Amino acid sequence: MAAVMLVILLVLALPAIPACPDGCRCLTKQTTVICHNSSFTTVPKNIPANTTTLEIRYTKLSSLRDGDFAGLPSLVNLTADENAISTIEPGSFNGLHNLKVLNIANNKVSKLPPGLFNGTQNLTTFNAVNNEIKAVPVGLFTRHPSLATVHLSHNNISVVEEEAFAYMTNLAEIELNDNRIQKITSSYFYNAKSLTRLSLSSNDIMYIGSGAFQTCTNLQELILDNNVLEDFVGIVDHLGSLQKLSLNNNRVNRLKAQIIEGTPALQFLYLSNNRIEYVDELAFISLTNLKYLWLDLNRIQNFSFAFLTNLDILNISYNSLRSLPTNMTDAWQLQELILSGNPIQALKPNGFAGLDHVHEIELANISCIKSGCLGPQSLCGNLVNVVLDSNNFTEFPRGIFDCASLTFLSLGYNNLDHRSFHADDFHPLSYLMSLQFPGNHITNTSSLAQAMRAIEHLAFFDIRQNPIVYLPENAFSIPSVSRVAMSGMRLSVLDPGALGGISSVTELDLSFNRLQYLPGQIFDGLGGFGQVNTDGNPWKCDCQMYDFAKWLQQTTMQIDVYCHSPTNLSGKHLKDIPLEELQCDCIHYQAPSIDTTGSDNHTEVGSTASLTCNVTSCPDPAVIWSTPQGVILSVDSEMPRFTVKGNGTLMIKNITESDAGEYHCMAVNYLGKDMATVSLEVG
Repeated sequence: MAAVMLVILLVLALPAIPACPDGCRCLTKQTTVICHNSSFTTVPKNIPANTTTLEIRYTKLSSLRDGDFAGLPSLVNLTADENAISTIEPGSFNGLHNLKVLNIANNKVSKLPPGLFNGTQNLTTFNAVNNEIKAVPVGLFTRHPSLATVHLSHNNISVVEEEAFAYMTNLAEIELNDNRIQKITSSYFYNAKSLTRLSLSSNDIMYIGSGAFQTCTNLQELILDNNVLEDFVGIVDHLGSLQKLSLNNNRVNRLKAQIIEGTPALQFLYLSNNRIEYVDELAFISLTNLKYLWLDLNRIQNFSFAFLTNLDILNISYNSLRSLPTNMTDAWQLQELILSGNPIQALKPNGFAGLDHVHEIELANISCIKSGCLGPQSLCGNLVNVVLDSNNFTEFPRGIFDCASLTFLSLGYNNLDHRSFHADDFHPLSYLMSLQFPGNHITNTSSLAQAMRAIEHLAFFDIRQNPIVYLPENAFSIPSVSRVAMSGMRLSVLDPGALGGISSVTELDLSFNRLQYLPGQIFDGLGGFGQVNTDGNPWKCDCQMYDFAKWLQQTTMQIDVYCHSPTNLSGKHLKDIPLEELQCDCIHYQAPSIDTTGSDNHTEVGSTASLTCNVTSCPDPAVIWSTPQGVILSVDSEMPRFTVKGNGTLMIKNITESDAGEYHCMAVNYLGKDMATVSLEVG
C-alpha cells in the first residue's frame, strides 16, 4: 500500500502537460501546435504557454487582433498563411520577444501599420507574399534591429515611404517583386549596410535616384527585371561588393561610355530584351571582372569586345548585328559565344581565330548561313560545341568541320531529310559525343544511320520531332550511345529488333508518339535502363501487348505504360493487368496479308493516283508506305500531296514526273508483317 501511495505522489508531482486547443494537433510535448481547421474564424484560445511553433492555416480567420498571441513568450515560429486575413491590428504581435519567423503569406492583408513589429526584437524573417498590401510606411520596418529577410512580392504596393527600410542593420534580403512601385529614392534603403540581395522585378519602376543604393555597401545582387527603366547611369556606381545586376525586360536604349563605374566585383550583367541600339566601345571599360554578359533580344547593330578581358560568356543573340563583333583578341578568355538570330552578312575564313578559348558557339538562324556563307575554314579554332539550328540546311554541311574538333553538334529545325546524308559525312566528326537533329523532315533513317557509323564515342543522340513513323531492325548502330531522344515523332511501329544497335542505352525517350503496342522482345539484349519514357502514346492494351506485358511483369526495370484503350482498361498500369485480360476481338488471329488489286499503275501529270493496300489480318495492322524517293509515311503523316487513308490506300495528288517508280506497302501487327510493291508510271 505504501508503494502504491508513493507512485501516486510521484505522478502528482510531475508537471502537467497543457491541453491542446480543440481542433488543433500538438506535437513534441505541446511545443508545436498545428491548427489546420476550416471552421476556425478566430485564433484558437488556450494555446499552451510553452509553444515554440504555431501553425494556423486553411481557416476562415479574417483578422489578427491585439492579444491574440498573448501569453506565448516562447513562440519562435508563427505561420498564419493560407487563410482569409484582411486586417492586422497594431499590437497583434506584442509580447512575442522570442519570435524569429513570421509568415502571413497568401492572405488578403491590405495594410501593415507602423509599429506592428514593436517588441519583436528577435524577428529575423517576415513573409507577406501574395497579399493585397498597398504601402510600406515608415516605422513599419525602419530601424528594426534583427530583421534579415523581408518578402513582400505579389502585392499591390505602389507607395514606399521615405526611409521605409532605412537603418535596418541586419537586413540581408528584400523581395518586392510583382508590385506597382514606380520610383526608388535614395532614402528607401538608407544605411541598410548588411543588405546583400534586393529584388524589385516586375514593378513599374521608371526612376531610380542617383546613389539610391550607395549606402548599401554590401549589396551583391540587384534584380530590376521587368520594369520601364530607360537608363541606369549612376544607379550602381561605386557599389564595391555588387556581383550581379539584372535589368532584363526594361527600356534601356543605349550603353554609353563607362556605363558603370566603381564596381570591381561585378561578374554578371543581364540586359536581355531591352531596346538597346548602340553600345559604345568604352561601355565596359571599368568592368574588368565581368564574366557573364547577356544582351540578347535587343537592336544592337555593332559590338566590340574591347576591355572585356575576363568575359566567359556573351549572349548577343537576336539583335541586328550585320557583322561579327570586333576586338575579339581582347576577349581572350571567352568560352561561349551566342550569336543566333542575327542578320550577319558574312563569315570570313578563320573569323573566330582570335577567340582561342571559345569552346561553344551558337549560330542558329543566321542570315548569311541560310544563303550559304559557311566555308571550309569558317569554324576553325578550338571549337568543341557548335549549334547551327534553324539555318534552312537541306544538305548536311560537309567540309565545314574539317578544322574543328567537335564533341557537340546541333542541326535542329533545319530542312534535312533522308537524302541529306552521305556515308562519309561524319568522318571528320568521329569524336562527337552529342548529336542533335530535332525538328527536321527525316522520315527514313537508313542514310543517316549509315553515316553515323563513323562516330565512335557518341553518348547522346537526339532525333526528336521528326516525322518518323517506323523504325526497322537495328535502326541505328551506335554501340556507345547511352541517351536517345525520340519523343514527339510519329512512330506507330517498332520492329522487334529496332533497338538492337543501341545496346548500351540507359535513357530512352519514346514519349508522345503514335505507338499502340510494343513487341515483347523490344528490349532484349539491351543493358540496364535507368529511364524509359513512354508517356503520351495511345497504348492499346489488347493481345498485341500480351508478350510485352508478360516481359514487363518479369523484369526489374521500371517502365510505366498506362493504357489508353480499351475503355475498361483506360488509365491502368499495364504491369497491373492480368495477362488473360489482354484480348483482341478476333475470331481468327492472322498475320497481315496484302492485296494491291485496284491500284492505279498509270496516270498523267497533274492528276491524282490511288495505290491500294488492302490488308487481311487480325488484329488490325499498321500500314506503312515508302515512295520511290525513300520517304516513309503512314496514316499519321502530314506530307504535301501524299495521304495514307485509314484503309491503307495511298493517295497522291498533283502527280509529277518524279513520282513515277516503285511504291512499297508494308502491313505490320504483332504476329508478323507482309510487303507488296506497286509500280506507277507517269506520262
